[in-house]
Amino acid sequence: MKLHAVLAALALASGLTAAAAAAPPPDLALSAADRAALSAAFERAGRTPPGPEASDAQVWEATERLAQAELGLRLRPADLDPLWAQAPAARSPQREMASAYASGGLAAWAANLSPEAEVYAALARARLRYAAIVDSGGWPDLPSDLRLRLGRAGPGVLALRQRLAAEDAGPPRPDQPEVFDRPLKQSLVAWQARNGLQADGVLGPATLARLNVPAATRLAQVEANLERWRWLPRTLPADRLEIDTGGAEGALYREGRRVRTFR
Repeated sequence: MKLHAVLAALALASGLTAAAAAAPPPDLALSAADRAALSAAFERAGRTPPGPEASDAQVWEATERLAQAELGLRLRPADLDPLWAQAPAARSPQREMASAYASGGLAAWAANLSPEAEVYAALARARLRYAAIVDSGGWPDLPSDLRLRLGRAGPGVLALRQRLAAEDAGPPRPDQPEVFDRPLKQSLVAWQARNGLQADGVLGPATLARLNVPAATRLAQVEANLERWRWLPRTLPADRLEIDTGGAEGALYREGRRVRTFR
């Protein structure tokens, strides 16, 4: 399903979902254990949990909106792409939450909101990281004519160091930060490899264009891919073929174990 369609629908759904929470139970009194379990559910989803100053009612309403998102219920995949065959099961977060609270099982219910796949967990952690970057102002664009390789020197090298450090730890700051040294090349090679680029440690047009993608766009891409994961079955077939269309890679699974990868 095309990224722009998912992003546009998510932008609309986020506004609609904010007003969709039902009133909390009239006898609501969350225990410390309940609040801790709900906070953990937010963190697993890559979201910042309500703070300790939030009332029980505010925590309840925020959790209900979280459940709507984590269960993949904000969008109907077929409305975006009739060829998309996967869709989440129909569920009612409001009824589920109320039932779990009444039976003392709110913590167990919250623990199973998000998909368990490690790929999803990694995306959720990335979402938290990119959200923090966006909140801090993102990263500045590098000059469009900047070209760098090992041994070059100048203010552009320092700008590249700062750009890599904004997204990752980056290489240690050397005595001569304006010199393109080997640690900086290794850091750029690692970044290129993660982003599906030729990992040559040279700042050329393709790498520059990818580095200049705004942090907000990166966050939106992570959000869209999290949404796609929510539409998949919670338990994937043990024998399956997974294709990463963006990275042009495939993986064959047998009995739940990856036995082969290929381009």
